[in-house]
Amino acid sequence: MQKLIDAYRRAVLENYANFSGRDNRPDFWWFVLANFSLSILISIVATVISVPVIGTIYSLAVLVPGVAAAVRRLHDTDRTGWWLLLLLIPIIGAVVVIVFLATPGHTTSNRYGTATMDIAGDPGYPPMGGTPPPPPPPPSGDMPPPPPPT
Repeated sequence: MQKLIDAYRRAVLENYANFSGRDNRPDFWWFVLANFSLSILISIVATVISVPVIGTIYSLAVLVPGVAAAVRRLHDTDRTGWWLLLLLIPIIGAVVVIVFLATPGHTTSNRYGTATMDIAGDPGYPPMGGTPPPPPPPPSGDMPPPPPPT
């Protein structure tokens, strides 16, 4: 749940109209999931209270950060944000853009900035530029060492 909140906060509040740099795959898709979930919740609330304009206001408010996040995600795959114009082509354009957005990013620096995931391309790395957890403490003399991994 924290990843969902962090990704949404980072995309909407911290990078509202930031079209430069790179976004890794987990950060982008967590934002998409948070945005989709919030849209459904707002739609339900708007229907219950009979004020459908709330959904329209929310959609307009997250239009810019959504496009900015998609551009940064394309930058991570070493593509320009102009590829989003493929969305103007019905069906095929959307499929191509989704494939581009789901493609793993480059693990090295590219023309849009430094890599956003570790060199191994592990999607389990700490999100939002966090630091990895410290290594476990060495075993004490009271306990036998753990068996080697198989």
